[in-house]
Amino acid sequence: MKRFNLLWSLIVCFSSVFCSCTKSVEITSFDWPQWRGPDGNGQSRETEWDPASITKPRILWKYDVGYGHPNVAIQDGRLYTVGMKGYDAIVFCLDAATGKRVWETSLGPAGEPQATPAVDGDSLFVLSAKGVLYCLDTGSGKQQWRKDIVAECGALIPFYKFAGSPVVEGDLVLLTANTAGMALDRRTGQLAWSSEKPPRETTHGDWNGADYSTPVLHVDDGRETVLFFSWRGLSSVDTRSGRTIWQYSWNSSFNVQCADPVVVGDRILLSSVWNPGYSRKSILLETTLKNPRVVWSSPDLACDITTPVAIDGCIYGCNGALHWGVDPKFASLRCVELGTGRLLWEEMLVEPGKTLTQISLTAAGDILIVLDVQGTLYTAKASPEGFKEIARCDVLKGASGPRKFWTPPVLCNAKIYCRNYAGDLVCIDVSRQHPN
Repeated sequence: MKRFNLLWSLIVCFSSVFCSCTKSVEITSFDWPQWRGPDGNGQSRETEWDPASITKPRILWKYDVGYGHPNVAIQDGRLYTVGMKGYDAIVFCLDAATGKRVWETSLGPAGEPQATPAVDGDSLFVLSAKGVLYCLDTGSGKQQWRKDIVAECGALIPFYKFAGSPVVEGDLVLLTANTAGMALDRRTGQLAWSSEKPPRETTHGDWNGADYSTPVLHVDDGRETVLFFSWRGLSSVDTRSGRTIWQYSWNSSFNVQCADPVVVGDRILLSSVWNPGYSRKSILLETTLKNPRVVWSSPDLACDITTPVAIDGCIYGCNGALHWGVDPKFASLRCVELGTGRLLWEEMLVEPGKTLTQISLTAAGDILIVLDVQGTLYTAKASPEGFKEIARCDVLKGASGPRKFWTPPVLCNAKIYCRNYAGDLVCIDVSRQHPN
């Protein structure tokens, strides 16, 4: 009887744990700890959600996180982001399910935030627009350390301030800075390695040689590397030592590189809309430890601030610029073939009476999650045959006021989070239990 009771207790215990893991939204495996998600590729690992449910969206909560473009970072049921309130940059920690405030920490007059925080364990890493990296305790919001990478590490402030998000890799925090990046010790904030400043002659108009994309991790022939953009173009850097392995010239005397490189196996997609005649295009590189080889170059996809996503042999991205580009008024969603760069289809997504200058997107499996600048959220089947819309909704449900949704949507624990420049952070329930 004791043996039976013990066996039954184990079964009940296991069943409780299993049910908790399958029903609860607080599942570590579905965290979104940094810019563009757990793998840094703009793709969620989730499958248990309903892309059609946004037809009649259930808004779980809405919170004012202040002005700015930072996205959310989510870990263990807590959501972190940054925004501008008055003259101060504020770090927010919210309950990801309810939107209730857990804590707020002021960084003071640190400039209008652009970079998305990165959370790892009990540490939250926040990079200010002026180039100060803060390490905050995730439980309390208290500062563990701070490092001014301009004054203390010799980083050059980009013309539009710092926008690339910090990336945590092992015991390092990687930052887009100078010619080929910078790394700090995550525990102490001490400089681990750095690269030289862009030379003075790279300054031209509103560009000074420093760029705005986020570092992207890459395994090159078995070696752990990280990819950085700057005036030199794309640099592949040894993650541990900071030694540059190879460079590919991508920028010329004027460029604003915002879209991250997209890694697909041993290939890397680069895309930019700036600098006509030079880099208003996408290229695909095949990499080795010596030199990258250009597989193709195509003008059929030119991305500005939105980084494309790669799904099943296709690249999906926003073609066009915020202020000028392929068309100064309209941006479009395009699909190009990964192997050839050939344009497969284009969808304008422009509703009557609206001007569409930006589209951002993420993905989950073979489902695209698309958000336009006006706040229309779409779900669509990723397909080389055309834009196959599943559902759409207005994130703000017709409310008046600023729109300007530049920040990509995030899917985490069957919830989609959308944030606009004015600070409207909206959480939408997309669980399978939600009736249409």
